[in-house]
Amino acid sequence: MKREPRVSEFSPLMLVVARESRRLSQTSLAKAAGLSQSALSQMETGTFVPAPEALRRIAEHLRYPETLFAAPLRFQQLPVTFFRKKARVSVRDVNAIRASVNLYRLRLEILLRSTDLRDARIALTDLAREGLSPERAAQRLRTYWNVPPGPIADLTVLIEAMGVLVVPMDFGTAQVDGLSLYEPNDNLPPMIFVGVHLPVDRWRLTLAHELGHIALHHHLSIPPDAKDMEAEAFAFAAEFLAPRREISGQLFGVTMERLARLKKYWGVSMAATLKRAVQLGRVSERQARGLWIQLRGQTEPVQLHNSESALAVRAIVEKHLTELGYSVTTLSRAVHQQVDEFRATFGVGSNHLRLT
Repeated sequence: MKREPRVSEFSPLMLVVARESRRLSQTSLAKAAGLSQSALSQMETGTFVPAPEALRRIAEHLRYPETLFAAPLRFQQLPVTFFRKKARVSVRDVNAIRASVNLYRLRLEILLRSTDLRDARIALTDLAREGLSPERAAQRLRTYWNVPPGPIADLTVLIEAMGVLVVPMDFGTAQVDGLSLYEPNDNLPPMIFVGVHLPVDRWRLTLAHELGHIALHHHLSIPPDAKDMEAEAFAFAAEFLAPRREISGQLFGVTMERLARLKKYWGVSMAATLKRAVQLGRVSERQARGLWIQLRGQTEPVQLHNSESALAVRAIVEKHLTELGYSVTTLSRAVHQQVDEFRATFGVGSNHLRLT
């Protein structure tokens, strides 16, 4: 029998997170649940505890089990590195992304009570203190991870093998490719949330970019300016995906055909490779101008067909279902989700994980 949350267990913060995860305003949720906006506001501030019937209607409209509203939550703000995107993302979308990330962290904490992830192997770097460039930090991490010369065949597999969790996420209409979270003293691993609909080359660049933020920024008490962090993360990503000493000799006489071949080889977009060629002085701005015109405003003529899939969390879920004796119903109840949404979130019965 399902246990109803006791009044003393009701979490006002969880009500806010649940509502924001569905991109609903107080007014719209209150109307749908047959409440006044004032009453719902008081529930969210903790000055008024909902009656069981009111909580049932709220949960029903939000499509969450009532037990979610009694679950303890270690709330996590989005990282400073995320807010470089804020000008392009609405407040409602920011709140929804933050809520979805917090709900995912809650579910992962529950899953990790019965199993473990491998410890993260991240060489955390303070560029200012150690006098390193982002490129040198990327080289150091490639060496630490024993990455062989040449392109990384499957970046997602490599990152997850080193204890960094990759989480495909549906950002909705928000113009966000990804974000990352990591605090060395936290009991959760480093996490990279990446747009589920991204093409492979952009997926790989986003992963490498957010890996740069994890290695260079998230552990600092006082991170650098947002613009500096972005430039450092992109420089890290470019070097991690295609080291200068290896790609430099391939960037002479750049044409659209050569950019297409390099994209297939390195798994990096034609535009990113052209930008790298300009930065390394292999192509002048004048020579690059015609290529930019051909690339700008259209889909690149060559697409990567090899796919990358996040598998670490799925392995944990499958262990619960196969080794620990959970059914899909009992496990979805344990992580406070409806069965259909649980299946979508953790890829149960499909080939890809997708966080909604």
